[in-house]
Amino acid sequence: MLEQWFDILLTDDVVISSHAATEGGHRCLDYLPGSVFLGALAARMFKKWGADILLSGRLRCGSALPLLGTDIAFPMPLSLHTFKEHDDYTIINGLSVTEEEIKGWAEDDRNIRQLRACYITLDGRLLLVAMERTMKSAISRDHFDRAANEKLFGYQYIRRGQCFTFPVQADDDLENVLHEVSTLLTGGSIRVGRSRSAEFSRVRITTRATPPAIPEGTVATNGIVSFFLMSDLALYHQGVPNLRPKPENFGLASGEFIPEKSFIRTRNYAPWNSHRNCRDPERQLLVQGSVISFQLPGNDHDGALEAIRTKVAPRIGAYRNEGLGWVLCNPEFIITPPEKLTPVDPPEKNAPSVASTPNTPLASLINIRMTQNIVKDAAQGLGEKWAKEWWKAQQEIARMQGRVPGKSQWSQLREFAFAAGDDLNGFREKISNFTGRAERRSFWQGSRVKRDGNRYTMAKLILKDFGEDSIGRTSREYNVAGDGTGTFITMAFHHAAREIGRKFDR
Repeated sequence: MLEQWFDILLTDDVVISSHAATEGGHRCLDYLPGSVFLGALAARMFKKWGADILLSGRLRCGSALPLLGTDIAFPMPLSLHTFKEHDDYTIINGLSVTEEEIKGWAEDDRNIRQLRACYITLDGRLLLVAMERTMKSAISRDHFDRAANEKLFGYQYIRRGQCFTFPVQADDDLENVLHEVSTLLTGGSIRVGRSRSAEFSRVRITTRATPPAIPEGTVATNGIVSFFLMSDLALYHQGVPNLRPKPENFGLASGEFIPEKSFIRTRNYAPWNSHRNCRDPERQLLVQGSVISFQLPGNDHDGALEAIRTKVAPRIGAYRNEGLGWVLCNPEFIITPPEKLTPVDPPEKNAPSVASTPNTPLASLINIRMTQNIVKDAAQGLGEKWAKEWWKAQQEIARMQGRVPGKSQWSQLREFAFAAGDDLNGFREKISNFTGRAERRSFWQGSRVKRDGNRYTMAKLILKDFGEDSIGRTSREYNVAGDGTGTFITMAFHHAAREIGRKFDR
């Protein structure tokens, strides 16, 4: 098997839709699937190479994953979890955690959550791909190029300046083809994804001298082998999509699937075939990051692992030419992951400049409105999260016969939030003064609830989310920064207080 790695720099923002629908919510993938590179090659070379090379699986374009420096970032294994209430990303490995540990955390009211939609490096760094949204309007050619009625739509996109890396594999007899692939991909900018005729889609590809470090895998523990999906995986059984993995799918002669040691998510989509001008059959996939475990028979597990790695190296399942079926066998970072992860910002290189926003009153107004919409949507999501946490704490205090603030007090705090605007310091002071008054102190500073191993009054539980560190982490999580941070936090509190008031009415 031949293999060549490439690095990609996004010189434009890039739209990679998770499905081909033109209506409804739009979500962008946070990686570049191999199909975009296969399509770029097919557009130029299909007449010469034909289906025998491009569609048969003999030439396989892998998915492009994020780069941190020269290190590849792997999809976050779905077997890794962390505590909901903590922001230090202490890792809980679902492959090794025991039921006693889970019960103990539940008794201490410490809930765990699965890590998703992010990437991990071998040295324990956690990466979120930088993504943004934009609104567009279709043009009506029948009305002097004005905006068409009821044709407003939006794109989510990967922000330009970020780097990715991907492999191209070929069978041993396609050495000349692989050389041509390298020449075609690195011969200048190519366009990938949607809206290629607008301001999106340009990327620059360069050949990578050495492949990134990808772990070979560890020995099987107690005869258990775990497969990690580096890309989506399409499995079929007798021509029908199969979402329950079987041993033979992974090159195992025999073995038993272990559901309690497997962590799987799925998705489905129907790709658009521009040659036929219609959709291809729907694909049902196991999502990248999934972990699938089997119990091996016999005793020679180390020898079996070596044979398995050889079988899965050229990819498995269907649509391998599009990057699907990239599997690692027992990689070390899912068997013995780091104890903690360190969040890092995505490195962004200086991509070629694009036209700046015109300095006109209309352009300024549009930018302000777009920023307000982004902050408003994010604040509503954060407010609903806070309301759920604070209402739960208030219910616990009420069950302990403690005094809790009523609807009118929450309404007063909501008015404070509305009036505060972006003045966070003033808002904190108002909360402290309001909850510390003698006639209200028993409601806000009387009984306590246990959180994160500590005991909090209702006032302290609210104020702990308003510390500088907490606000910084929350703003990064919801992709809100700069001048909009203060407004974002006070608006989120306004939504939370309003939602708690509604819970009283229910």
